[in-house]
Amino acid sequence: MNRMRTRLIAEMGLCVALFALLQYFSIRLPINALGGTASLAMVPIIILALLRGPVVGVMCGVMCGMLDMLIEPFFFHPMQVLIDYPLAFGLVGLSGLYAQMIQRSLRERARTRLLLSIAAATVTAVLFRFIAHTLSGVVFFQSTFPDASQPWLYSALYNATYLIPSLVASLLVILVVAPVLIRTRMTDSPISRKEF
Repeated sequence: MNRMRTRLIAEMGLCVALFALLQYFSIRLPINALGGTASLAMVPIIILALLRGPVVGVMCGVMCGMLDMLIEPFFFHPMQVLIDYPLAFGLVGLSGLYAQMIQRSLRERARTRLLLSIAAATVTAVLFRFIAHTLSGVVFFQSTFPDASQPWLYSALYNATYLIPSLVASLLVILVVAPVLIRTRMTDSPISRKEF
């Protein structure tokens, strides 16, 4: 039990470190002057969530969001601190909801179902993050431009400009890396149901 806890802490620490590294190499597109970058930073959160389940994924996502807030804070309204950082990245960890389906696909050697499940987990993670950032953008637009007629549309379009490229890049990397890591983890030590 103690050994498993130590391993989990090490995996989460590695995830947070990889997140910080990948966020450092993010790309701020010219259209994203008000925040948001295209990056692969979600990849470690999603992979850890697929390996360890949604609870660990959400915890790690929240830690990554807090780290991102410390490294590069970018907000105009106090609510954005909560929504844009711990909530948005914590929701990425919900990709772990697909962990059991992915494990089952590996055991049954259903490669197509495995890849589709990994893709669905990645899209779900980015969709949840998109919802959080869009909500945060609405808070920004309504507090800064109270006469704005369609804050939901503005916010959704703005956040899509960097989250869609992040989704495409992350999906390509995860579809290559995740099956190998999950298969290695399954052969390394059997995963107990408690972790999911």
